[in-house]
Amino acid sequence: MASIVVSAMDVSTRLKDYEGFYKLFSALRIDSDTFRKQLLIGMTQQDAQAKFEELRRRMSETMAKTKPDLFFRRRMWRSVQRELNSTLLDLGVAKK
Repeated sequence: MASIVVSAMDVSTRLKDYEGFYKLFSALRIDSDTFRKQLLIGMTQQDAQAKFEELRRRMSETMAKTKPDLFFRRRMWRSVQRELNSTLLDLGVAKK
């Protein structure tokens, strides 16, 4: 019975996908944190805008790859995105 449930839910594939997404989001989080620190230290407007666009593109691509059942914390992601947008607006890197 358990093997039928496991195969029906495709658990092994989901775990493999989850591991891949974890790595992608971890790298994105580290790169975003590094970007935030570089902003505080000082970057040119052009470099900051280019890095911001790259991070935003990577986030969009990663989110597009996720399946709805894997990324169940949509509200948390939106909260983080709002905070990031607010910080970038305060620093003058992003525009409304």
